[in-house]
Amino acid sequence: MAGSWALHPVHSEAFAIHGALVHTGKVLYFGGDEYDSLNRDRQDYNHSCVFDVASGAVTAASSPATDVFCCGQAKLADGRVLIAGGVLDWSPKGLREAWIFDPEAKDGDGHSAWTQVASMLASAPSPGGRWYPTLLTLADGRVLAAGGKMLNGADHTGLEAFSPYPGPLGTWQQLGSSSVWPGGGPAYPRLFVLPNGRLFCSSGVGAAAQAPIDTGTGVVIDVKAAPGLYAAKDTDNWRRTAVLLPLVPDAQGEYTTASVLVSDDVNAYRIDIDMATGVAAASWTQTGARPMSVTRLHSELLLLPTGEAFQCCGVRNVGGNQYQDVMEPELYDPVANTWTMQAAASVPRGYHSVGLLLPDGRVWTTGSSGVDLIDGGPSNPPVYRKEKRIEIFSPDYVGSANRPEITGAPGSFLLGTTFTVETPDAAAIAKVRILRAGATTHAFNSDQRCIELPFVVTSATTVRVTAPRDANVVIPGDYLLFLIGAQNTPSVGHWMRCTGERIFVASNAKLWRRRRLGAGTGNDWEAGGDANSVTGMAVHDGGLIVASNGQLWRRGRVGPNTGNDWTAVGTNPGTPVAMASHEGALYAVWGDQLWKRGAIGAGTGNTWTSIGDAYGVQAMASHQGKLLVVSANKLWRRNKLTAGSGNDWLESGALVASGTPTVVAMASSGEGLYAVWDNKLRRRDNIDPTTGGQSWTDPSWSEVGDAYAVTGMAFYNALWG
Repeated sequence: MAGSWALHPVHSEAFAIHGALVHTGKVLYFGGDEYDSLNRDRQDYNHSCVFDVASGAVTAASSPATDVFCCGQAKLADGRVLIAGGVLDWSPKGLREAWIFDPEAKDGDGHSAWTQVASMLASAPSPGGRWYPTLLTLADGRVLAAGGKMLNGADHTGLEAFSPYPGPLGTWQQLGSSSVWPGGGPAYPRLFVLPNGRLFCSSGVGAAAQAPIDTGTGVVIDVKAAPGLYAAKDTDNWRRTAVLLPLVPDAQGEYTTASVLVSDDVNAYRIDIDMATGVAAASWTQTGARPMSVTRLHSELLLLPTGEAFQCCGVRNVGGNQYQDVMEPELYDPVANTWTMQAAASVPRGYHSVGLLLPDGRVWTTGSSGVDLIDGGPSNPPVYRKEKRIEIFSPDYVGSANRPEITGAPGSFLLGTTFTVETPDAAAIAKVRILRAGATTHAFNSDQRCIELPFVVTSATTVRVTAPRDANVVIPGDYLLFLIGAQNTPSVGHWMRCTGERIFVASNAKLWRRRRLGAGTGNDWEAGGDANSVTGMAVHDGGLIVASNGQLWRRGRVGPNTGNDWTAVGTNPGTPVAMASHEGALYAVWGDQLWKRGAIGAGTGNTWTSIGDAYGVQAMASHQGKLLVVSANKLWRRNKLTAGSGNDWLESGALVASGTPTVVAMASSGEGLYAVWDNKLRRRDNIDPTTGGQSWTDPSWSEVGDAYAVTGMAFYNALWG
């Protein structure tokens, strides 16, 4: 048998019903009441822990104050974990509360911290709340909530989406009517974002199961239930696992097909969807034979950096309500359409088990509600055994001498750009893949996503990788970059973040979005609505803000035919020549003064405060923690940002080595600084890290496209349509 298992010497302490891999190199897991009636009755929900992948240590985390047992979870674009729902009691009655886990924040006791955010809607339909919902991160960074039981125990027939803006609480938005989700659908529906922007559901959702569900808000769900156990609105769908197989580019670098695998029946099935003809023209087909040839409920399908799908955990029904553990994992090769058996685990895992891919390519498992019943306490329902042993699977590539090494790569990337990866094994690299860090519960990891990226070998020690240009392919969030060498052997993963942002500019009374960035990409812009008389642009508190005709305006919809969809959110007495959002405040320059305001919104009026001088400023951007401006052919960074601080600017180097260009716009992607002059879009990356981003090693810029008549520019992630 291939691969090997190892029991971890430390137990999980908390019962892991939900789990998520976070960018700090740790695994968050939690269980709410832990499926324990004693905990439920005494409202003991403090059962969250963090597993440190590097050290193997398990430490306590703080926990939400509501019972998040059987909630939904998803990873946000900034690496935090959103959870929503849970249970009031086991009748069941679903909760409305939502929480965000920040892996970099600490509570008063020094534990990793949770923060309560806006609750899900109490209407559409009433009373709201969700128990057993799926949360799915969308291309624009919002998170869709679908399915589950409401606070009154009825099926939730509506859809809603969470945006983390405006912070810190965020907002929920109703998507479509209160009955847009037919019959409430199954618990934990298996939902996926396709490269064409539509969603796909492999679980049946009732009588209208084959008809697209159009919310009228840009979110459209195609439904085609898998054969066998995935019957239309099969109430047992939450026992059965499914996964979006790796996305692979065609010869032109486009992602024109997508495949979904389901595997819990005796036979496994996949559906191959052409993005041009859609789900309606696609059909489920049986895969090659599974070696186990038995039903496998409560299992996990995990994507490996090899491009294969690893199925672990699970039980098979041996008649009535009797189950037998399935100990051997199965590995599916989507190219060969074949399955192979892997080495057997030693710990049985079924209902409420968790499996996640780790950065080094191993698979981490814990949890499981066993079949042994014990006394349930005062209310006397059964309490199921809580499995807390941790067992880790190492595929054959772990420890291989052929694993490529990544010696250098950026920490983030933009859609439609290229980036360089340093490796001593450049000549041996066969493929490059990125895998989105997973979050899982109840046999479904809605966050995992594997994407193969085009690349070229540029030297003996470097490869140049091209990122997809569409956020429907690369859902914003944290990814692990893997280089694949000989015998399909992957490197250890390197953390990278894709925020999903694109460059937006105002030009010729229109708002435009950049498709690709790079030498030779030319005038590759697409119109996204009207933008009249714009003199400044910034992304502030999650919204695209422009200054025009003495007003501040916030954009609603973005995309073709969206017109003049702006809402006034304040006034400004001057005409800004530059605008930027920095450290939670909005800054603008006019009349040789730097101005600052906090709140924006209807009725906030003119709340600008002058905080100093700003002579001859052409453009401004917040870049790597510094507020930068262009003036007199130099870059300057602001020192003090307080009223009365005068001309407190520090020189940060020449803009260019020679000449005196007129910069009409500037914006930061986080990694690089972008500017426009002479109808060209330009980028520079060479900030000296030893000075905290305060000076430049040289004034070289790279042309990355055309940009005509630009009057404002910002990086923004928006739902397009």
